[in-house]
Amino acid sequence: MKDHQEDTDKELQSLLGSHKTRIRIVGTGGGGNNTISRLLEVGVKGVETIAINTDAQDLLYTKADQKVLIGRSITHGLGAGSDPKIGEESARESTEDIKNVLTESDMIFITCGLGGGTGTGSAPVIAEIAKETGALTIAIVTLPFSEEGIVRWDNARKGLDRLYKIVDTVIVVQNDRLLEMVPDMPLHTAFKVADEILVNAVKGITELVTEKGLINLDFADVRTIMQNGGMAMIGLGESDSEDSAREAAEKALQNPLLDVDITGAKSALINITGGTNMSLKAAKTVMQIVAKRLDPSARIIWGARVDESLNNTLRVMLIVTSLRSTKHTAAEIDMVLNKNELTNTEAQKEETKFEETLSVSSNTVEPEFDFAESQTVVDKTPTNSEKTTTFDTKKLKARKKASRVFSEIFIDESKADLTVLEEAIKGLSIGNRAGNEKSLREIKNACTSLNNAAELFGFDHIIEIVSIILNITQKALDGEFELSQNFLEHFSKVPAILKGLIADEEDIEPMAEEVLNKFTDILSLLDSNKNNKSSNKKSELSPEDLKISGFEVKAAQITPNNQIEEKQPNFSNVDEAVKFIDKLL
Repeated sequence: MKDHQEDTDKELQSLLGSHKTRIRIVGTGGGGNNTISRLLEVGVKGVETIAINTDAQDLLYTKADQKVLIGRSITHGLGAGSDPKIGEESARESTEDIKNVLTESDMIFITCGLGGGTGTGSAPVIAEIAKETGALTIAIVTLPFSEEGIVRWDNARKGLDRLYKIVDTVIVVQNDRLLEMVPDMPLHTAFKVADEILVNAVKGITELVTEKGLINLDFADVRTIMQNGGMAMIGLGESDSEDSAREAAEKALQNPLLDVDITGAKSALINITGGTNMSLKAAKTVMQIVAKRLDPSARIIWGARVDESLNNTLRVMLIVTSLRSTKHTAAEIDMVLNKNELTNTEAQKEETKFEETLSVSSNTVEPEFDFAESQTVVDKTPTNSEKTTTFDTKKLKARKKASRVFSEIFIDESKADLTVLEEAIKGLSIGNRAGNEKSLREIKNACTSLNNAAELFGFDHIIEIVSIILNITQKALDGEFELSQNFLEHFSKVPAILKGLIADEEDIEPMAEEVLNKFTDILSLLDSNKNNKSSNKKSELSPEDLKISGFEVKAAQITPNNQIEEKQPNFSNVDEAVKFIDKLL
């Protein structure tokens, strides 16, 4: 009997050994190599580290299980000179070397600092090779500090665009957030802290698979959440207070370096680690706090592990995927570009350069994208006279050329949300309060997701439109007005307007201007009504001010001093408000 049990145990051990998850962590370029060295220092079990670089000296001093010098005939070991084109060419020249170290992998991390030459140029190529092996491919990258210059920012934006199209999941850490949190931190210290954040992110995910727990998470769980996960957030939080579960969960959700809105996210993976006295109640509290922030139908996978060294401390690691954006990532990528836009001539040159194919010799593979080299900058900040309180389609023609880089992704990302939006609007009807509330919440979620995507890819005109729709939807949810047939007819045009503007169809612009200006007028009306109710003062309005989309207050309602009585446009009941809004439309 005992011999039989031993044989069974050996068989189980053999089976587990054959199915051991093979995890490789690739650091490319100077920033990526720093992360690899730090990972070996802190000790991450069950993974293999690979350092890739064009700079032989940097690679020599990097600590890694394997090292690959790429682009030998191109850079001769002297680095890419901050040119991503050289980084890409070097990776393509060394494709076979990269394949050799990545074969038979289950999960591959690619980490680098975007904006430079080797990391930015080679990371997308390495990602392509990783995906070809069939491995779950995750990119964890940093964006440059503002102080690093406009060229690095533009290179980072284009590199991130390439990576986003290839990898399963991308996690972006914003270096500028470090300086916002600790403004007096020396820059060289900030770089080290940024490296530490990347290390913690990689370590946190890999230990989900490699460390045994009370409630185990395995590679299949991680793959379920992160395969085709798109933009993701990783949050780490811990607390030793009396309310440690709540505090740790909130800290994980409020990671200031990633600053994303997880509202409506579809997938989450939660790992809870505590001392020997960790309770099931604490784990349940963490899950409830996270679940409240996600889509009601979100898939949540969780695990729990005991670490005796934590004593009374509870640690929460959270991975949320299928995010439409990080809250400010794209806006911050373009922050320098927004403040220092290209002149028209230079912008046209850059756009042409980006779209042209690089001419290279026959034995070199073409780089698939171009990067910034030098730009002349001018201040394009609008004056007060250029600002408007109504939707203006002229803004559509003034959008940045840089945004075109993301058009294809944005169109693809918005399809599902537009479908949800269209179906939810169709579900609205007069008098069906319970059904309307459900539909309005679906509209709100879809618009929030669209807004996040627009922020990610820098489509400011879509952000402005969606904010109007969100605002009026919220007011409907708050019961500030009831729906009418006329309103619904106009509201039903919203999906077509958004589809047309996202696809850059000029013939949709007149309809967009008409409908959105009407909605803006309704919002102004509702806001003024609310303000009048909270004040005993009379509003200074002229008869011209009271002409709103064809509706004009009768002269009898206006005092000789061009004042409108407080009761206007207040409503004694909901029906009056509905009729008034109908007249606006």
